[in-house]
Amino acid sequence: MASFDELETLAAKVDRDFRELRDRAATASARTVAEEVAGGAGVVRVGLNGALVGVELDPAQMGWLDERRLGPMLVAAVRAAEARARQERDALLATPEGTGR
Repeated sequence: MASFDELETLAAKVDRDFRELRDRAATASARTVAEEVAGGAGVVRVGLNGALVGVELDPAQMGWLDERRLGPMLVAAVRAAEARARQERDALLATPEGTGR
């Protein structure tokens, strides 16, 4: 049976680990990744939480684009940004190897 001191030490470690994870999650929720739309048509931004944050289109590029071209280009850029955001989030929230956490 664990002593009171051992339980207190374990509780303090769990509390530290929780606070660290909470801080990393807060950092992740505030960050975004940007992905350029093909052909320089604009930029899409996705939060590390996976949410689409914004789409910025370059008006100078809109003359040669119509919805049949632009739609697939936007979808591809959003998917690429989502994948990068997922990778960055996973790296940020990953438990450091070898720490036992």
